[in-house]
Amino acid sequence: MAPKFEHIVIHKSILLLIIIQSVACLSMETDTISTGVVIKDPQTITSQKQIYKLGFFKPPNTTNRYLGIFFTFSQETVIWVANRNKPLKDSSGSVTLSRDGNLVVLDGTNQTVWSTNLTTTSPVSLIVQIVDTGNLILREEATEDVLWESFSQPTDVLVQGMTLSQVLHFIGALIVSRIFPLEICMAWSVGLLLLRRCGISFTL
Repeated sequence: MAPKFEHIVIHKSILLLIIIQSVACLSMETDTISTGVVIKDPQTITSQKQIYKLGFFKPPNTTNRYLGIFFTFSQETVIWVANRNKPLKDSSGSVTLSRDGNLVVLDGTNQTVWSTNLTTTSPVSLIVQIVDTGNLILREEATEDVLWESFSQPTDVLVQGMTLSQVLHFIGALIVSRIFPLEICMAWSVGLLLLRRCGISFTL
């Protein structure tokens, strides 16, 4: 019976190692995406202090998948979405730096469903980084010049660290789209922005 017992112990050890490696692969120990690196659903990258993650997520009541930035402690608290208007239909999506230097979201057939759409980028020495403010930055690695940032394209959540011009742009977009009437008051709460209309609160 001894050989059989040893065989079972070895088998369980191998299985445990496989499980640990699989879980570790889901959240990469980095806050950047460099040229040649592909982040596949459900992998994520995490800001240095582990406040925010960039990765794919599925909203409630749908099978659609999106690339977004969300709090590490709650994937449901999404602060920015890339492919909002063109969701992925399954979990075969990926995100990477394209040959022309843009950050792109690809579907399972490697077709681009979203891009930063920059025309002046250089494919040399570029890096994408998620920082602890929740901002996703595309920059030159050597000079640190910022070419694109998610804060310049806010969705429906504002976070601390955005510039005044970015906040005003966001509010203007809401007014134009008639999501909110003109009388809007703002207040910060736990790092998020509260929009208030005549005593009625909208928590973003």
